[in-house]
Amino acid sequence: MASEPNGTRAEPSVHGGMRIALLWIRRHPVLSRGLFGCVVALAALVPTLELSGYCFEQQRFLTDREFLNAAIGEAIERDAVTVARSQQRQVKIESVPLPRYSSMEEFVAKNPQCCKFAPHNAGDESPLVTFGDRVFGRAARTVLVAYPLSLSDRSAATASLRIVVTNCGYARR
Repeated sequence: MASEPNGTRAEPSVHGGMRIALLWIRRHPVLSRGLFGCVVALAALVPTLELSGYCFEQQRFLTDREFLNAAIGEAIERDAVTVARSQQRQVKIESVPLPRYSSMEEFVAKNPQCCKFAPHNAGDESPLVTFGDRVFGRAARTVLVAYPLSLSDRSAATASLRIVVTNCGYARR
């Protein structure tokens, strides 16, 4: 670093750093192209891994069972679901309390065919999943969780919850 007339040191400028980098590139064209190629490949690899469902936090891909368990865990934490029914040319909308389960194991034992994977953005009640959500790991899978309900008039219905799960197994809210 050069010394200023008042005795302080001058900080190197960005211009000087760029000049040094350009000189290095001119002297080592093959190495600089290889280094540039590695940077581009790495920059392309991260979103590709995120898009394919890789969890960087845990440094692995999750299993289908882990995605399903995350969705079940979210479903059993919910208190109620909104149900719309047609009655005599009118639509009746009501909030129905969901059955309480003490654990995921109890839920699966009582509802063995409860869960399956659904395409993103399928149906009117599906949460919106954008391409950005997928690229940044905020939406790896959408899980349809369905189980029976008891309505106020004692008729049967099914609660169908579409739950989006992140690459690392967290239910998106």
